[in-house]
Amino acid sequence: MIIRPGRALAIIQIMEYLEKSIEPYREFTVSIPVRRDSRVALPFYDLAGWARSRSGIYITHIGVDNHQAQIVGREVLGFPKVLSDVQFHSTPTSHSAEVTVGGASVLTLSVRRAAERRLASRQLDFYCHSLSPIDNKVLYIPYQSESSAGFALGTRSARLHLGDHPIAREIRDLDIANGALIGVDIPQYALVSNRPDGAIDAGAWRDPRHEYRTARATVTRPSASADGGESA
Repeated sequence: MIIRPGRALAIIQIMEYLEKSIEPYREFTVSIPVRRDSRVALPFYDLAGWARSRSGIYITHIGVDNHQAQIVGREVLGFPKVLSDVQFHSTPTSHSAEVTVGGASVLTLSVRRAAERRLASRQLDFYCHSLSPIDNKVLYIPYQSESSAGFALGTRSARLHLGDHPIAREIRDLDIANGALIGVDIPQYALVSNRPDGAIDAGAWRDPRHEYRTARATVTRPSASADGGESA
């Protein structure tokens, strides 16, 4: 892991949601912390600002292992979720997750387990902007979350291995290091997502990413509307 100007942080997150208003599911996301500012980005300084909720994240890839969660994500919340398989494995010292799509490996992530005495609790209200792959509208979605998490520093805190699926190749093109800057173990995480609170038509512009093209071509609207409880 090299930290220098010209490099950016990336976040790979794999979660399991057990008590939702839809069927339980597992989800993986790949995202990049961002901020809208005219200042030059500075290593560590911008990381500290992002941790204090002064910035946001740009989600580059998102997938779930449940068709209902995929439909709600795409057609209610505006996230182009890909249907994937997510398997968890735990040992006394680590948690690991393997993500595959269509039988091909996307990634394997291993995170050091946090000691219970070192867990920190946090409540956070935030919002997301998403671009619906169906209506091509920018949606505004408020969320509330509560979590307990343990943090570890250094390349041994988490390890990433990328597979050979096209999504893995797109992630590899980001030049993500195998070792982590920070590893986070989140044994408890509660997330409430609400229905979109506003929508702005994006006009004739279309997101060129593969998942948006696929969603526009293949997804049909669900016969029954889904309520809150989907994750970002």
